[in-house]
Amino acid sequence: MDELVLFSGGPDSTILLIDLLKKKVPVRVLYLELGWSVHQHGRIPIQTQTAEKVLNYININYGAFNFSRSSMYTDLLFESNHEGYFGKDGQWSAFFGSLFCRAHGLDKMWGGWFTYTDHAEGNDYIYDDRMKLYIDSGSAFCHNVELLTPKSVYNGTDIDSFKTKKEAWDSLPWELKGLVRSCGAPTNFCGECPKCDYAIKHRMRDKYGNPL
Repeated sequence: MDELVLFSGGPDSTILLIDLLKKKVPVRVLYLELGWSVHQHGRIPIQTQTAEKVLNYININYGAFNFSRSSMYTDLLFESNHEGYFGKDGQWSAFFGSLFCRAHGLDKMWGGWFTYTDHAEGNDYIYDDRMKLYIDSGSAFCHNVELLTPKSVYNGTDIDSFKTKKEAWDSLPWELKGLVRSCGAPTNFCGECPKCDYAIKHRMRDKYGNPL
């Protein structure tokens, strides 16, 4: 049975997908265009282009996989302290991913959460026990979906043995370094958001966004 991989086009989900393909795990990749608020709509075109380029590279160099794509746009403007606030990328991905799993009879869903991610700036700390409600909601509480991550499965070994995000970054082929994206703005590299700042600070990219 296929195992679902939540894919964003960033380094973490790219490293995860490559590892699963190397291990011959039958996977179905789900890329979500997440316009969960009007503030996020502008980034979707560049993020989608990035995901397509990265997936094409992986398909050619590491093997074929089933692929699905879904879009979700809302006009919500809720702040995180508003009663109608649902969550950010991780929460929406968990919700739609488990909904997808229920529709296709899948019971395992992978997210790119590593031990090193706990120490990386600009992350939402999303792949933990707080995700269960979103997963159960997406599966309508009638289909069991298990969230797997490198951290939860390998606990510091195998693919989770990277000590830092920089070390994980350097495991990617040079061509892929130039393709993946982790900027939080509607551009390939804004140089100002927490993720760009982290990449510059830890010498993953230069101030222009070029991979190091």
